[in-house]
This record gives sequence, structure tokens and C-alpha cells, in this order.
Amino acid sequence: MMLMPFMAEAQEKLSVVTLKNGAELRGVIKSIDPVDALTMVIAGIETKVKMADVARVEEAAAAPTTQPQPVRNTPPKQETRKPVDEGPQLNANTKLIIRDEADYPEVLGITIGDEIIKMILVRGGDMNMGWDGDRSLSMDSEPVHPVKLTSFYMSDTYITSEVAYQLTGKQSKGAYFAAHTWDDANNMVALMAQMCKLPLRLPTEAEWEYAACAPVQEQLFDACQGAEYCYDWFALFAPGNGMILNPMGPPSGRRHVVRAYDCEYGKLNRALERKENNYFRIAIKANDILKK
Repeated sequence: MMLMPFMAEAQEKLSVVTLKNGAELRGVIKSIDPVDALTMVIAGIETKVKMADVARVEEAAAAPTTQPQPVRNTPPKQETRKPVDEGPQLNANTKLIIRDEADYPEVLGITIGDEIIKMILVRGGDMNMGWDGDRSLSMDSEPVHPVKLTSFYMSDTYITSEVAYQLTGKQSKGAYFAAHTWDDANNMVALMAQMCKLPLRLPTEAEWEYAACAPVQEQLFDACQGAEYCYDWFALFAPGNGMILNPMGPPSGRRHVVRAYDCEYGKLNRALERKENNYFRIAIKANDILKK
């Protein structure tokens, strides 16, 4: 398969790339690969910048015009604005939107013994992660912050009891396997990864929220009506400086994040891992599939 680069829509607009050392580069971005480098034209010279050195990418503010504006006798036409829904969504305020146009299969099958886990492609993009509306403080969902995700696959439903049986030889009650603890879920995913020779893992919280809440992803996954383990340690959201790529939460903590469609306030509610026997899905970055 041919992996196409991540292309910027605003290719002919002047952009500002702020490096981690504080330097600013101004030019026209031609392409961006979030896991490698971005290519931009600066003063007529095409330049590559490693993404590891990039702190922020923004559209340059338009220079104020010095041209006198003509006087019009007719009243100005009022602009019609499309209302923007609240809550996590594709970032309506970000001018530079990156889309992953690589040639990934839309659906994959991961074979575990006699069972096949259906994996659905979630194409990368931008999202305002979190919620600052009604009950947001009690939901631990503030502040809203922009994140960027590269494409990934996630199982369309929880790991089933049949899959767990193929891995452990132990029968479980119910259609889906409820892991006693986060470690149990993570260890089972590690067994799957070893069996398939793929870097399978639990989905990050950002991946879970993007798959569950971003408008372009709605209805792709079976809600299943239960709490789900995420990969991340639980922490309160902190205001960031610009767009964060593929966030994975803090490096350590006391307990992990649990997300669900049927929490008290719905799928926007964040919760600590405070009860046992939660369900889980598996995820993998799309690039890791292409490498195989």
C-alpha cells in the first residue's frame, strides 16, 4: 500500500510554525506528516522541519489593510453564520486542518484462535477534547483543549468472552468479557499482541473520545452500554499551549481513566477507575498496520 502524506488544506495561506526553542518560522505549508516532518516554503526555499521540534502550528494573522474602503450607499449584506454545536467536535476554530488521506483499509479482522475481532478505521483529524458546559466540573471534563490524532483502528465492540476463552481457556459469563482490574485488561491485550505480532493496546482516552464524540465518527462503534478501560492514567485536564498530537495522559498516577456511553451524564463524563469488572476494546495505530 502506498502511504500518502498528511496534507494541509490551507496550502496557499501563510502559516506560523513555533519551534520548541521559541523560534518562529513563517511560510506556506505544503504537507505535514505528524509522525515525521512538515514541509514548508520560506522565502521561496522549500524547507523540512522535524515534528519533534515543533511546538505549535497556526495560520498567520492577516496584515491590516491600508487601502481606503469604498463608501457604499446600500446596507452591507449580513453574514449568515452556521451555529456550532457545543462539546467535543472537529476543531471549528482551527484554521489549518490536517486530514490523513493514506490508503488504509476501512475494516480489518484480528484473528484470535477461532475468533475474529472486527477493527474499524478512525481517520485522523482535529478535535476539541473535553466539555465546558452543563455539569462539566463534576464530570472532570474542563478545560476544553485542542488535540490532533493520527489515524487508528479500534475494535467495534468490547472484547468478547469467546476471545477471552481463546486466550485463557477460562469460560466467562455474558457475551463480553469484564476484566477484574485495569491490569487484567492490559495483560490480556498484551497476550493478543503477542499472538498476532502486532502492537495492540487499550485505546487512549483521546482516541476513545474522538471515536465516540467527534461528529464524523458517530455511529461507527457499538456503544454497548458499559464502562470501558482506557490506556491513560487519570488526571485533570490542564490548559495546553497549542495543539497536542496523540496525547496519552500523564506518565504515572493512582488509577486509570474509565469512559462510557452510559455514565451518569453520558459519554462526555470522565471517571476514575473506581469499580471492578469493566469492559475494554483494543486499538492500534494505522501506520503500525501498514508496516506489516
